Amino acid sequence: EHGALWLVRDWQGGRTYADLLAARSERQLVFSAGEVLLLLRQLLPVLSALHGQQLLHGDLAPANLLRLPLPLPGSAAPAEVLTVLLRPSDLEYEQPRLRTCRRRLEQRRRELRTMARRYRVWQRRVVALEAEQQWFRDSAQHQTPPLPPS
Repeated sequence: EHGALWLVRDWQGGRTYADLLAARSERQLVFSAGEVLLLLRQLLPVLSALHGQQLLHGDLAPANLLRLPLPLPGSAAPAEVLTVLLRPSDLEYEQPRLRTCRRRLEQRRRELRTMARRYRVWQRRVVALEAEQQWFRDSAQHQTPPLPPS
């Protein structure tokens, strides 16, 4: 309704790809290349639509991909369609999260640069202090007059 990309439902029947994987692994079968391509052809437009709305699915896994039979008018057998299960906890709003992450990275980079600058200053001070101490030791040895013979 009004350009919405999803329909909210309490429960949706159908088999998830996790169920299909488990059933196939019991029979020691895998998805063929054609089946994987079909899945991608169905899944990528859905993800593109979500991303177009600045949304990310935070938990895209076989358990969240559902195969549903969809009855088509004039067709004897229902067609299977791919549905992506979304929970509010799975959705992430793309831009603010990325901006926040980028801001934290930039802040951390500034902190690291400041720490490195301070480290170099302290390192130079330690070297200068060690040189000064060595100079005092050397000058103290040269300034003491030799003791007269007894």
